Amino acid sequence: MFLSQYWWAYAICGVVILYYGVRMILQGKEIKIRGFIPFKWSASGLMVVILAAVAFIRIGFNLATVLLVLLIAVTTAITCLVPSGISDRGVFVGARLAQYEKIQYYAFENNLSDGQFRLRIYTGYRDLSLGFPEEEKEHVRAYMTAQDVLTFAEYKAKKSPKRK
Repeated sequence: MFLSQYWWAYAICGVVILYYGVRMILQGKEIKIRGFIPFKWSASGLMVVILAAVAFIRIGFNLATVLLVLLIAVTTAITCLVPSGISDRGVFVGARLAQYEKIQYYAFENNLSDGQFRLRIYTGYRDLSLGFPEEEKEHVRAYMTAQDVLTFAEYKAKKSPKRK
């Protein structure tokens, strides 16, 4: 059967859907302040369009390719639906958890659309960012302060050598 030659792609998408489906349920219960990953949907949509174009050009336009592209689109949509935000254990950015003890500093940036701000956290090897509504700013600051996470200014002052 023509669908069997792509069994591996269907299996990979099935495992990803299962993993992110479980993450959606578990993380949704843990998150105290819900945020969002900026530009997640536009970047993911662009990726699906590019993958679809490559699949149709390389494999051809047939039922197997259409099913494969639809499965990739559903998989991508499910990965985008995983909730992000602040919990008692750390900051969830997609399915990734940045634990408070691994966050070196955080900073607020006001470069999103009106009524939103970006929380930028640095974990020593990765820079992560989440968007929040403006009214959540003090709640986010309170969570970070309660967990003893340094602001960028405090981190810079701590790391820079003292001058005489």
